[in-house]
Amino acid sequence: SFSPHAIRSLLVWFHENGGDAWIEVKAARISKGAVVLSVISKQRLRVGTIVFQGNSSTPTNLLLQQIDIKEDSEYDQEVAKISAQKVSLFYGKQGYLASDVKYSFDPKSRELKFQIYEGSPTLISEVTVSPITTIEKKDIRERYERELLDVFALRAGDRIQRDHVVDGIQAVKEWLRDHDFVTARDPALNNT
Repeated sequence: SFSPHAIRSLLVWFHENGGDAWIEVKAARISKGAVVLSVISKQRLRVGTIVFQGNSSTPTNLLLQQIDIKEDSEYDQEVAKISAQKVSLFYGKQGYLASDVKYSFDPKSRELKFQIYEGSPTLISEVTVSPITTIEKKDIRERYERELLDVFALRAGDRIQRDHVVDGIQAVKEWLRDHDFVTARDPALNNT
């Protein structure tokens, strides 16, 4: 007779003697009174090192903060794929809108490699303020427009970084409130 307890005993033995292995056990009856027991055991793959290549504008420690997989953790292809997407998203927020990130894992060396193609950064071509038509005096209007440019703090030639753009828009909103433009619409960016 063959019982589930026999399979359990076998799994316990593999667990105690196989270390960090993945084990699959299948039992199939092939004829009356005969059972075939198939045991597949594979060593789990662990990440030994994580390498970033092509990251000339971003230090490795910042990229490590973006990914969900760590050294000495179990290699999971789906987590590695999501991590590559997160690195790509991070580059997009840093103004590298044409970036591309690929990953590969070498089971022998246990090296997880992220190959980064940064591309050229996306730069601001021009920063202007729409004329403040509610102010009739030309000198005051021009001064306010210059102040808004200074408050926004981004200039032509700067790399478009999402955090800096959001901070600039917030600073413009505060400047407008401080100067009693309470009915002003939220600042908007033109992507031309």
